[in-house]
Amino acid sequence: MPRLALCPHTNTRFFQGALPDDVWLKGDLALLSKCDAVVMTSRWARSTGATAEHNFARERGIPILYDDAELRLFIES
Repeated sequence: MPRLALCPHTNTRFFQGALPDDVWLKGDLALLSKCDAVVMTSRWARSTGATAEHNFARERGIPILYDDAELRLFIES
């Protein structure tokens, strides 16, 4: 099955200050709700947005992948 990678924060990286951050986060979580999985970077816990994504995914049973090995296994399954 073909997969598409999406990096939500790059959709709004130049919009800083145009609207409150929660507007962008709501859009990000709407995209995430349609995803098969979320891949976290090694420093995800430093970001309030990534932490919100992590919690959102966990609460909805969306698989959370933390490293390349988990990503490979997910893609191959």
